[in-house]
Amino acid sequence: MAEEVVSGLMPPFAILGTPRSRTAWLSKFLTWGKWHCYHEPSATFRSQDDIRRFFNIPFVGASDSALTLRWREILACRPDCRLVVVRRDLEGVLRSLEAKGVAGSPVAVSIRLADRAISDLRAAHPVLFVPYEEIGRPEVAARIFETCLGEPMPIEHWRRWEGINVQIDIAKTVLAATANLSGLHAVYPEIW
Repeated sequence: MAEEVVSGLMPPFAILGTPRSRTAWLSKFLTWGKWHCYHEPSATFRSQDDIRRFFNIPFVGASDSALTLRWREILACRPDCRLVVVRRDLEGVLRSLEAKGVAGSPVAVSIRLADRAISDLRAAHPVLFVPYEEIGRPEVAARIFETCLGEPMPIEHWRRWEGINVQIDIAKTVLAATANLSGLHAVYPEIW
């Protein structure tokens, strides 16, 4: 039976993780029925009020690498938010970004911050943890689908999405994410 909050609606969900970990694909895959999963909505967030407003929209989810760094703020305003963490090895992330023309010190700092935030989150709060390499398996996609949307994944939905590669303008996304890093040096000072 699906978890419900007092209002009778399923709580929101967030897919967090390192960049280049199929978050764009997951946002499309998890937009289903009455649910809408936005990709990288945090690019426009400037405050915790923005996070609160977003996660109080009915039937909403976010698939957002940059939000990985703000998991504490998500849980502060929505402790019932269901979280899925996708982790890709750091070298794989950096190689993938470099192949797309995105590299440099701010990017490396962001990636290290995201990896550290994933470790901290997993130690502090229950999450569905998914290694990046396993997203392409139907049983793993089904666990993500059910965790986020609260219902079994129709196999036809999987078949429709399994071979699709969703790409975004990663340079623009990374630029937006690194612009929003202010204040995080206090949370992870050893990485700066």
